[in-house]
Amino acid sequence: GVAFLGGAVPTGSITQACSTHDIYFVPYDEAAKTQLIEQYRFFQRATVTAEKSRYSDLKEDFHGLNVGSMHLITSAKQDEEVVYQVTKTLYESRQAVIDKHPAGRAIEKKAPVDTGAPFHPGAIRFYREIGIWPEGTESTSGKTAVRGD
Repeated sequence: GVAFLGGAVPTGSITQACSTHDIYFVPYDEAAKTQLIEQYRFFQRATVTAEKSRYSDLKEDFHGLNVGSMHLITSAKQDEEVVYQVTKTLYESRQAVIDKHPAGRAIEKKAPVDTGAPFHPGAIRFYREIGIWPEGTESTSGKTAVRGD
């Protein structure tokens, strides 16, 4: 069988699969990867290192793609104060989120990644408050600075 999986490294389902099956990590075609990155702003190049991944079947570094962040999606009609408080709570409770799932590491004090989707005014207000919203961008256009790691 074949599966296309994504998630924070290490992804539990991949770790578990490696412990019970022989897993082969299929490399991306370089031209296809480049095309995806050019076509979809949210894709970034990412390397999963064999030694840090905890995937027993990954024998050499895997050069793949990453969406670069974690997103919480809401309705544009959601109350600004509610979205502000949820965003603030996630940032202030970062360690508690990480304790539940490694994807919480994506909650960083860096400019939000441009995924092409608009940002809610409540989130933008919090990002401005902590100094990570790129000034001079349209508040809900999705046009923000792309974070470099």
